[in-house]
Amino acid sequence: DQRVHPDELREVVDRLVKPRLERLNGVAAVVVTGGKEYEVRVRAIPERLRSAELSILDIRDALERENLSQRGGKLREQNDQFLIRTVGSFSIEELSDLIVSRPGDTIRRLGEVAEVSPSEVEKSPDSFARLRTQTSDEAIPSVEVSIFKKSGGNSVEICGSARTVRTEILG
Repeated sequence: DQRVHPDELREVVDRLVKPRLERLNGVAAVVVTGGKEYEVRVRAIPERLRSAELSILDIRDALERENLSQRGGKLREQNDQFLIRTVGSFSIEELSDLIVSRPGDTIRRLGEVAEVSPSEVEKSPDSFARLRTQTSDEAIPSVEVSIFKKSGGNSVEICGSARTVRTEILG
């Protein structure tokens, strides 16, 4: 049984299901709504910053320097051409290990001057997908996946492929 805990469903869909659906023939876009989303929170500790002779701007500069989203070139495959973009992505541990000190100064890492932790993204009640079942009047929080087809895409083929992806990943 490959059941996914409801708190982890959005992450699984974003990480595993969405990319597979986006690659299906005839799919133009995939939009995921609902579920719990998480972000990384960095809370600077003023006393530690002062003792390390750093400022909040040093933290900002280090994060901007390392969290790059930039063009990675073009990939050609037969008659298709794909634009590649690299996006910075970190675990909590990697982010805590990020060097925030200035060149030539004693090496200071983000985790030494700030708390780095995961946090649930605050959302309005309208941004949640809800599912009602025949056996219950209670609305169950869920994840909604909207698939938009390209002009000329085959809706029946896309639906069949999407079901296959869902079954392979979520059971």
